[in-house]
Amino acid sequence: MMDKSSTPLISIIVPVYNVEKYLQRCIDSILAQSFKDFELILIDDGSKDKSGEICDAYAKRDARIRVFHKENGGVSTARNVGLDTVRGKWTCFVDSDDYVKPYYLHQMYERTQGWNNGRTFMVMTGMDSMIWRSTLSEQMVPLSDVPRFIADNHLPLSPFCKLFSTDVLQKFHIRFQQGITNGEDFVFVCDYLRHTDGISFFDSREYVYEIQPCSASKRCMPFKENLRNYCSMRRAWEALTERVRVQKGEEALLLWRSGVQTRFYFLLTGLFHRPMPNIKRQMNLLYSIRKDISEFSNNADTIGIRSQIARFLLRKKKYLIYVLFNRLLTMIGKDAVA
Repeated sequence: MMDKSSTPLISIIVPVYNVEKYLQRCIDSILAQSFKDFELILIDDGSKDKSGEICDAYAKRDARIRVFHKENGGVSTARNVGLDTVRGKWTCFVDSDDYVKPYYLHQMYERTQGWNNGRTFMVMTGMDSMIWRSTLSEQMVPLSDVPRFIADNHLPLSPFCKLFSTDVLQKFHIRFQQGITNGEDFVFVCDYLRHTDGISFFDSREYVYEIQPCSASKRCMPFKENLRNYCSMRRAWEALTERVRVQKGEEALLLWRSGVQTRFYFLLTGLFHRPMPNIKRQMNLLYSIRKDISEFSNNADTIGIRSQIARFLLRKKKYLIYVLFNRLLTMIGKDAVA
């Protein structure tokens, strides 16, 4: 068993907040890994339930576990506390309401072997989830091809299902951006990728991702909050594509097929969440982002007849009709579309 002063190969960061129902399952799954050379960093982000006590109880049982308690500040601040204290050569993240199967760490670490000449890739794997299942084969994707690889395959740029070089994280002080409430994981991964040689991808179902009904991605956000999140994601993606010098003419297409598309979709449809702004206010907000709307409507993927109608209206700059169309949808109990 590793003692608290040794240097592990992998550091696992788990942010914890009010998850007593799932936390033991998560920790037990990590401790059951076939790969044993790791440290587990549990960050209790001011939990009001028994999550903090559960963390402390596990730390007393296993020397590989370190626990930090902090005032509640959100998942980004919690993960950053972990990043400031990691000791492993590699760093990975597990969400406290998810769990991993026995060969999760072993399979990811195996992909780091054989790299030479100082080359560093982001190891990325698939997951056991209803929201995303990969059909991709194992492959090494050079950085120049990464934006298209992400966009074409709609890869989720969340921190889990990935292995990061701790040296790269610390050398370039890559941290989760505070001040945004969604998309901080996307920004973090884009920032990291800019300093690597690409992605080492393989398909796997060793990480089990579960969506909880109260997750931040499900929360309806005000327009300004959504706009702030979208702008942060867009800047991070553009910095990545600028780094690899994406072929001229592809920038907009790849942008709107990346995770940025989803956040902008939420930005537009959020205008029709209750309490709904009046029509004049909705029109003014649409005009304030009309350049982005034009790019989005011309390049983003379109699914379903209602979405096709909405995109047509946006492309033709028929914002009033677009607003009335979505207000009608909400009146008859349908979701707004973009």
